[in-house]
Amino acid sequence: IKEFSNLFSAKKLGTLKTGWKVLKPLWNRTFCSINILEVQDIITGLPASTQQVVKQMFKKLEHLANGMDIIDTENADKIVVEEFAYSKKRSILEDQDIQNLKLHKGEWFVNITLVLYYTGLRAGELCMLKKTDVNLDHMTLNGGSKTRWGVHRIIPIHKEIESIMKKKKFLPIFINN
Repeated sequence: IKEFSNLFSAKKLGTLKTGWKVLKPLWNRTFCSINILEVQDIITGLPASTQQVVKQMFKKLEHLANGMDIIDTENADKIVVEEFAYSKKRSILEDQDIQNLKLHKGEWFVNITLVLYYTGLRAGELCMLKKTDVNLDHMTLNGGSKTRWGVHRIIPIHKEIESIMKKKKFLPIFINN
């Protein structure tokens, strides 16, 4: 990869390094001896973005090897990228962490953390809320990004954050007009 560093941007080079590291179990093998099922086994369970990087990298390597008559067929298209693959169960805040935060309710950063935790909004989504997105009568928020991974949705305001959301000081800080 170092030999090609002048051909790629720093970001792209970092992505290639990640893909290359994932394939470490195959480093001491000749390319023509690698079975596509071995690659699939290595990437299964990794985040989908990492799987996609490895698939694209392997596809380019196959194309290069085919052009050099090292292999006869290209099979990288058969690699399956799991759409919602995660290998690690993530726990951002434990129950005890939430209890500790509740002891400091009222401090602005704690209020923000609790709102993010109980609504599931991302920080950017909270900042993009408009006053019309907050319905205190029905205790709901109309928010969330319409992206590949995010869904625009109606979010109930949890009882733990009702008092925060009703405060006049909280809403104007983040809510756009």
